[in-house]
Amino acid sequence: MQTKDPVQYANSFIIGAAKSATTTIFSILKNHPQVSFCQPKEPCFFAIDQEYEKGLEHYSSLFKPTKTSKVILDGSTAYSRCTVFPNAAQRIYEAVPEAKLIYLMRHPVDRAFAHYKHRWLVELHRGQPFTETFEEFVKHDKMCIDDSLYKLQAEAYLKYFAQEQLLFCFTEDLQKTPLDLVTRVCDHLQIGNITPSELKTNENSKVRDRIIKNKIRSSSWVKSLRYLTTPELREWLYDNIISKTSIVKKAEQSFTPVPMKTETRRELIEYYSETVAWVEQITQRKLPHWYK
Repeated sequence: MQTKDPVQYANSFIIGAAKSATTTIFSILKNHPQVSFCQPKEPCFFAIDQEYEKGLEHYSSLFKPTKTSKVILDGSTAYSRCTVFPNAAQRIYEAVPEAKLIYLMRHPVDRAFAHYKHRWLVELHRGQPFTETFEEFVKHDKMCIDDSLYKLQAEAYLKYFAQEQLLFCFTEDLQKTPLDLVTRVCDHLQIGNITPSELKTNENSKVRDRIIKNKIRSSSWVKSLRYLTTPELREWLYDNIISKTSIVKKAEQSFTPVPMKTETRRELIEYYSETVAWVEQITQRKLPHWYK
């Protein structure tokens, strides 16, 4: 009699924070022979009630672990959004009490502003120019502010998981000493280390640049080029000629938000001072630039 394969789902999670290079880490790890990953990267299974109600067998179907898989990875940044999804940490603990968690953090104010841009361009008004400043936007969308409350978000997990199960990482380390950071991640996951040549990722270009490019390409005069040129020549024309025209420059301006006010930044730095002090304490690392 043939036995049914046991249900397998994530045992490791990149829980956030959004806009802190979680996709970069995920892209590096998904090429590791001991790592299986979820499609899509962010199923948000334990966060969104409608997804969670589908059950663990459904969740398991999103993964295709192999015989060499030691880590099964879920990269849902919604899991570090306890003000919106208060049950995520408990649900993960109940399903995977031995889970290994990774939490990437960056300057909280910079992260909040980057999240505002992502919320506008990708999640709420895809392909539409900015019509609200950061200050106007966060009056009705608190997610950008709350997701930088690292103390609040992490403590939701430390209520259930031992501290050694949660690895705190800094986005700036991925930029300055990427191999050291990825080695720490691999050690935490108890998998083999990655070589420098394996640090390359296939991440797409910036969202804003893709939106602008698609907008220009959809215009009638650019569409007409498809009948006159090859795809390679069209790409060359865009990169070397069309991208330098006033039309593109104007589009770039409309898809570039108004900078955050100096006063707003000062207020947010004060607002985040408690969470920064907590991060310094739990990671034993001074972060003087996070107070600026």
